[in-house]
Amino acid sequence: QYVSYPDDDLQVASTVVDVSNGKVIAQLGARHQASNVSFGTNQAVETNRDWGSTMKPITDYAPAIEYGVYDSTATMVNDIPYNYPGTSIPVYNWDRAYFGNITLQYALQQSRNVPAVETLNKVGLDRAKNFLNGLGIDYPSIHYSNAISSNTTESSKQYGASSEKMATAYAAFANGGIYHKPMYINKVVFSDGSEKEFSDSGTRAMKETTAYMMTEMMKTVLTYGTGRGAYLPWLPQAGKTGTSNYTDEEIENHIKTSQF
Repeated sequence: QYVSYPDDDLQVASTVVDVSNGKVIAQLGARHQASNVSFGTNQAVETNRDWGSTMKPITDYAPAIEYGVYDSTATMVNDIPYNYPGTSIPVYNWDRAYFGNITLQYALQQSRNVPAVETLNKVGLDRAKNFLNGLGIDYPSIHYSNAISSNTTESSKQYGASSEKMATAYAAFANGGIYHKPMYINKVVFSDGSEKEFSDSGTRAMKETTAYMMTEMMKTVLTYGTGRGAYLPWLPQAGKTGTSNYTDEEIENHIKTSQF
């Protein structure tokens, strides 16, 4: 057993894709599903959980680099008291503290919320939404809160984020900016012996330079940032952590989400 779960109720979902073509290599949809369940809930494709700060690379920072808002991982950003644009609602970091002027890389590495929201404001909601669409993720409408959250008012799986969607979106970073839709079927062989093969040619979601800069920053999440607990020294890694807040009632009902 590689993971020590606190109890049998804790659920998990995971999707592994080939970054070069979008083919799903492995997928885990739940823990402890009854053996007599044929079509149980596949948590890996559900979009009803909030992905929290895992959204920052694809909603805030990658679009900012892509559209020239930032031109370096060493660009200085502000981690100071800040309100959601157009409101008097403050943006809080997880520790309710502020680091002042920090580099873009450090903001991502340490998962600071204020620089993320301010970055989305600089990028613009429309451009951020278009960028996400290029990675297979959509919202009926995007809000500044989506800088640090995948919450959406719509329950349809068309909107929001899932393990499957996030795996293929992040794969574009490792694939030089090329996005591939998730693929589950290689080919179908018909009764007459004929075959039909399936593949996705891919589309460019971002510049190769954007993908490179984002990957380099996300490497430090594992070595110096919030993802140190997942670091494996023998494996090249890049990623982003994320957690979600829920109401007291939801917490009492054991709803809590952590993403990577």
